[in-house]
Amino acid sequence: MIKKFTLCLLSASLIIVLAACSPSADQIDGEEVDMTEDEVQSLESAFESVDIVDGDNYVVERKTMHGDIAEIINSSTVLLSGENQLMVYDMETEEVNVIAQQGWNPQVSQNKSIIAYENDNGIYKVSPSGDGEVLVYERESDEIIRSYILSRDGGSILISLIDEDEYKTVLVDSSLNTRVVPFDENEGFVVTRPLYLTRFRLYALAESSEAIQGEEGSVSASSIDFVYVDLSNGRIRNITSNDYGDTVEYVDQSNTGNIILRHIKRSTNEEGLVETKTYRTFNTSTEYIYTSRIKNRDIILFKSINDDRDFITVENPPEPDQRYPKLVELKHYAGSREDTIATIFTGSPSQIYLYEDTIVFNSNGDTYIIDKKN
Repeated sequence: MIKKFTLCLLSASLIIVLAACSPSADQIDGEEVDMTEDEVQSLESAFESVDIVDGDNYVVERKTMHGDIAEIINSSTVLLSGENQLMVYDMETEEVNVIAQQGWNPQVSQNKSIIAYENDNGIYKVSPSGDGEVLVYERESDEIIRSYILSRDGGSILISLIDEDEYKTVLVDSSLNTRVVPFDENEGFVVTRPLYLTRFRLYALAESSEAIQGEEGSVSASSIDFVYVDLSNGRIRNITSNDYGDTVEYVDQSNTGNIILRHIKRSTNEEGLVETKTYRTFNTSTEYIYTSRIKNRDIILFKSINDDRDFITVENPPEPDQRYPKLVELKHYAGSREDTIATIFTGSPSQIYLYEDTIVFNSNGDTYIIDKKN
């Protein structure tokens, strides 16, 4: 009986040793065993944030890049920002070109020919190739740069500053000539976001505010409007003329320069505060503003292809998915047609970038490139 028990024990030990020495998907002696291609693809798909819904027309690729996307230059090239460096990255060759060792708050001209950025010295301009870098505005030690905006071709730049507690606006032309714009900003009227710069005008969002005396004392009231500033004399035209409490939000700008806005009016009834949202398009050529064709959906992000007739959105689904509470939809609208391109499981990206048939965005630490099939 003892001999049988000992023999069984030895047999069991031998099986354990052989099992320990057999190949597996785990590491053996510190070495990693190769997985099959199907196993690798299955593992990668488990970490995908994006699922293509319209697989007949779109294809997606995931990349890990060297920084966050600041803008898309063309279908294969993007501007990246990371650790106060600015880089141009070719998504096809994976080549990285550092165009600024120290730079932040980059902007790209609408025709994609010029990149501007800030650093401690002031504001620079450079081409996407990294050539022709020039300091267009040297910041004084006591100046604070509030904002700046490039013209459509990148030739001119308008800069809003605070100089010794005073608001100041300067315009630098393509020959680097600088002049002060006689534009009166104060505590009651401040440009909050420049949107579009032409030779003669700045289109912007601006906040108007004042203290209103009520039964219980002074109350601060404000509104945000869409305005333009005449650059020759600093005169302001308020295009939306909101009541206090109402606001205008910037949505996007089309490739023709037209500006798409979200107009929010607030009122009260017996149930409380009521918000009414409408989308409006401002034609920068005719200076006519009209109610757009965009329906009042739960839009988070918007990218225009052709004004308000053809566009991409990121929006919440009509019915929440309990399995994926952060899920959002990437959609394409063209005329009366509505198509869902993809779903994003990890919530809305901070921004989406569009160039022709290429959509690029960051999600869950990776960069996703969605291309339309030929």
